[in-house]
Amino acid sequence: GFGVVHVFILLWPGDILHTYAIAAMVAFLFRRMRPRWLITIGLVAAVAQLGGAGYFAYYQTLQEQTRVAEIGAARAAGRPVSGDDRKLLAKVATGNAKRAKSKAEARAKIVAEDKARTSSFATWAAMQWSITVYLETHGFELLFVWEAASVMLIGAALYKLGILQGARSRGFYLRMTLIAYAVAIPLRIVGAIEQTRFDDAPKTMWATVEVAREAMTIGHVGAVCLLLGTGFGATLLRPFIAAGRAALSIYILQTIVCLWILFPPFGLALYGTLGWAGLMATALAINIALLLLANAYVRRFDIAPVEWVWRSLVEGRALPWRKATLPPFSGELRPA
Repeated sequence: GFGVVHVFILLWPGDILHTYAIAAMVAFLFRRMRPRWLITIGLVAAVAQLGGAGYFAYYQTLQEQTRVAEIGAARAAGRPVSGDDRKLLAKVATGNAKRAKSKAEARAKIVAEDKARTSSFATWAAMQWSITVYLETHGFELLFVWEAASVMLIGAALYKLGILQGARSRGFYLRMTLIAYAVAIPLRIVGAIEQTRFDDAPKTMWATVEVAREAMTIGHVGAVCLLLGTGFGATLLRPFIAAGRAALSIYILQTIVCLWILFPPFGLALYGTLGWAGLMATALAINIALLLLANAYVRRFDIAPVEWVWRSLVEGRALPWRKATLPPFSGELRPA
């Protein structure tokens, strides 16, 4: 329900609430499985992407490009070209034509999007809705649910094993963190380099993005558990307790701040005015402000606003949300 409101009322196409709800229903079916099976099934999703995307998106494309270069060299040397080679060249030419057309269409879409996001509420809302329709009609929802459910299964296994609760030794968490980061960080760096080249070369990240994502998450879990095992780490992470208690409200508030205040044409109209550094600085400032707001809020209230609505609907009554205050001490002690 909240995800639907987020998509259709607040007009955020990237909503994760409805995706997580669907993924949770899938993961729920596996709740009684042993941890090793949960981990196996969860990892199969990542490996399936690694194999599928690795072969079809990366390996085949790389092989075709290599073969086309060889055919070009053979032609330059005056050697004959086989029928299979001519078929491959025709296939590649067709693919190149499609990519050129796709790039031209993408440039036109960028121009149209820039105009829509800087004109009026109507054009802005229509653009938001068109993105939602595109994502839902091109199979992206299935991919998002696939990814979320696989991580949920792994998370359930880690919980059953006591790993998420910090029940393992510091040595265990240290090894877990180092191994996970050793896998994730190089893959992330390579992926970032490939993505920012903005060329047509096949990219390994097409195959490794899911493995990198899950490994990075596991590394973060280990690092947090290590920090919580020290006084300094516990103090460092204490402000984030409030963010955890108000996570849903913060998520919705991010949408309101960015989508309805900072960037739309009827707000501060910052769309298209910031570079990469400006966007990163803005994101950091928003996150810091929301963290401070969450800490100030939980000092006065027991439950965050959106969480209050959710839990009140579940329990069928309006829950109290202000912190209970004890009556002043009268100085008189009564016998029990």
